[in-house]
Amino acid sequence: MKTIHYLFTLSFFIFNTYAHSAQSVKNEHNTNSDDEAALLMLLQEETEIATKTRLNADFVPGMVTVLHGDELLQQGVLNVWQALGRVPGMEATLDKIGSRIVKVRGIGGSFASGNLKIMLNNVAMNSTLSALSQPVMNMPIEQIERIEVMRGPGSAIHGEFAYAGVVNVITHTQKKMAFAGIAEHDSSLAGGVWNWSNKENRFNASLNLATSETDGADVKQGTDALHLTGAQVGMNQSAISYAPGRATEDREYHSLLFNLDYHDFSLSAQWLEDENGAHFGTVDVLPPPNGNDHYKNEFKTLEAMQQFKFSDTISSDVKVGWLEYVNKFDITALPPGYSFPVTLNDGFLSDGYYKEEKYYTNINLFWNASEQNAILLAFEYSKTEVKDAWQDNNVSPLFVPLNEKQRFTGEDGVNWPEEGQSREISSITLQDELRLTEDLAITFGVRYDHYDDIGDNASPRLAAVYRLNERHIIKGQYAQAFRPPTFFEMVYTPDIEPEIIDTYDIGYIYKGVKTGFKTTAFYSKLDDIIVGLNPYGFENSQGATIKGIEFELDHKFNNKVSFDGNLSYSDSKDDATKRSIAGTSNWLSNLSLNYQPVHYFDFSITYQYVGSKYREQNDPRDKLDAYGVVNLAATFSDLLGKGTALQIGVNNLFDEDVRYPAPMTTDMTGFSFPAYEEDYQRSNSWWWARFQYEF
Repeated sequence: MKTIHYLFTLSFFIFNTYAHSAQSVKNEHNTNSDDEAALLMLLQEETEIATKTRLNADFVPGMVTVLHGDELLQQGVLNVWQALGRVPGMEATLDKIGSRIVKVRGIGGSFASGNLKIMLNNVAMNSTLSALSQPVMNMPIEQIERIEVMRGPGSAIHGEFAYAGVVNVITHTQKKMAFAGIAEHDSSLAGGVWNWSNKENRFNASLNLATSETDGADVKQGTDALHLTGAQVGMNQSAISYAPGRATEDREYHSLLFNLDYHDFSLSAQWLEDENGAHFGTVDVLPPPNGNDHYKNEFKTLEAMQQFKFSDTISSDVKVGWLEYVNKFDITALPPGYSFPVTLNDGFLSDGYYKEEKYYTNINLFWNASEQNAILLAFEYSKTEVKDAWQDNNVSPLFVPLNEKQRFTGEDGVNWPEEGQSREISSITLQDELRLTEDLAITFGVRYDHYDDIGDNASPRLAAVYRLNERHIIKGQYAQAFRPPTFFEMVYTPDIEPEIIDTYDIGYIYKGVKTGFKTTAFYSKLDDIIVGLNPYGFENSQGATIKGIEFELDHKFNNKVSFDGNLSYSDSKDDATKRSIAGTSNWLSNLSLNYQPVHYFDFSITYQYVGSKYREQNDPRDKLDAYGVVNLAATFSDLLGKGTALQIGVNNLFDEDVRYPAPMTTDMTGFSFPAYEEDYQRSNSWWWARFQYEF
C-alpha cells in the first residue's frame, strides 16, 4: 500500500509537470487580456523576508514560498504548523512532549533543535531557552493573512536561528470578522478581527484575537520506556507503567494581537499562550491517565517602529522592542513505584518555571545609490536575561526521595538555567543588491554577530537572479548560517559550539498564465551539529551533508478546477557513521485539487505523503513505514447571508496509520532499547467544522 502511495504521488506529479506545462506553451498565443491581467497579479506579489527590501517573491535570492490564508482555509488547513507542512522540503511533526516541530530539508527535530527562525508580524519569536515558538505554530489560519517562508540559510539577514529557513507569519489587520469552530475530541475555536481606519490620516488600528481548546485524540500508545528499563539488573518496571494507554494530547491556545499604524509610525503588542498535555512523556514514560501533566508557553511582545525618509534615495527605520517568554511545566516524570537506584513511592513529580526578558533595537538604513544599486546597512543590539528559573521536585538532584517537594535552581544541581544568565548580541549587516543588466541581479551580503557568551560569527551570502524573459527565471545562491546553542543546551554543556551550515542552491522558475513550475537543487554541509545524548546532555557531532531537489507545480485547468503540488527528495549522510540521519525521509509530497463548480461552493481534496524514516544506528528495528494521508474540505460561501462562510472537513479520511519515530533510550545501567517499541502513534480520521462571518 505504501508503494502504491509513492507511485501515485510521483506519477501524478510528473504527468502534470509535463502535460500541463506543454499545454500552457501550446496555448500561449491564445491567452486573452484577462489571463494577462492574472499573470501580472502573480508577478506583483512582493515580500521582504529575503532581503528586507520589497521584491517580487520570484525575483528574491533563494526560494521563497508565500502561503495565503484564504487559500489555506479553502484547503482545510487549520493552523500554522499544518500550513508549513505544505511547503516543499518541510515536514510538520511532533516531539515526545507534544512540541510542534518543523523539519526543513531533513534538519531539526529534537526539543532543543531550533533551526527555523519564526517571526510574527516581523517580530522574532524564538525563545533563547529552546529556540522554539509553540504558540505561533498553534495559531489558527483564520487569524492569518499570509505566511512567508524562505527555505535555506537566512542568517545573513536574520541572524540567530535562521539556520535552515525563515518563517514570517503576517496576521490580519484590515478585516472585520468573527469566526468559530468545532471538531471531534471536544475541540472548539472562537475569535475575530476588528479594525479602525482612516485613509486620509493614514491611520489604522486592529485587534486580532482567538482561543481554542481540545481534549486531543484518544489514541492508545504501546509499551513505553519502562517496559525494558532495568532489564539488565532483573527489575520489572513495566508493572508500574501506565502503558499501554492513552497519550495526554489535550491542548489550549489563546492570543491577543494589537497593531497601530499612524503615518510613518507603528506600534504592535502581542500576547500568545498555549498549553498542552505531556503527550508521550518527558523521558518517554507515558504520563498518568488523569491528564494533569502539562507544558505551558507564553509570549508577550511590544515593538515600536519609526520610519524616516531623508531624501528620494535614502530612508531608514528604527525599531525598539521588548519580549517576555515564560515556560511552565507540571509533570510526573516517573510513576509511583519506580525503582532505581531507590524506590520512589510517589514517583518523580516536578513543577518548573522559567522566564526570560529580551530588549532589542534595530536600525535599518536603505540607500538607493542608483537605479542599478541598492544598499542596506543594519545595526542590531539585543540583551536576553533569565529573570527567574526554578524547579519544585520531590526528588533531589542525587535522586534521593524527599518527603515533599523542594525548590531547586541551577545552582543546586538541577538541569535548568540559572537566574541571571544572559546573552548580549551586537550585529552589523551589509547587503548590496546590484543590477548588472536589465535581467541579471547580484546580491551580496554579510552579517557579523558578536555574542558575549559564545564569541563571534560572520554569515555571508552571494546570490544571482537571471530573468531569461518575463516567464523564465534562473537562480543561484551560496549562503552560510549558524545556530547558537540555546540556554537549555548550555546547562549541560557550557562550552558547546554553534552549528554551522553552508548551502548551495540553484533554481528554475516558470510562471505562465495558467501554469507555474519551480525546481530547486541544493547541497548543504553541516558542521558541529548539536545532538542529544542518552540519557541526558548534548554534544557537537562531526557533521553531515544533505543534498536534494524540490519540485513545485500549479495549474489552472479552467475557472472551476485547479491543481497545485510539490515533490521533494533529500539524501542526508552523517559524516561519522556514513548513514542517513535518524528521523529523516527521502521523499515528501503534497498534492491539492480544488473544484469550484459555482461561486458559493468550493471543494478541496489534498494528499500528503511522508516517506519511510531512517532509524538511529543502534536501533534494531526496520525503517518506520511511509504514510499517505487524504484530507477533504468543503466551503459554502454566502449561503447563510452575505459575508458568511461555512466549512466542513475530514482529516485522514482513510484512517491511515500515522506514526512518528520514537528514539532509542538508555537506562541507568547503560542498556539501550526503543523508547516506544511501536513508536509514537497519531490520531486516525477526525471531522471538523468552522464558520466565519466577515462584516
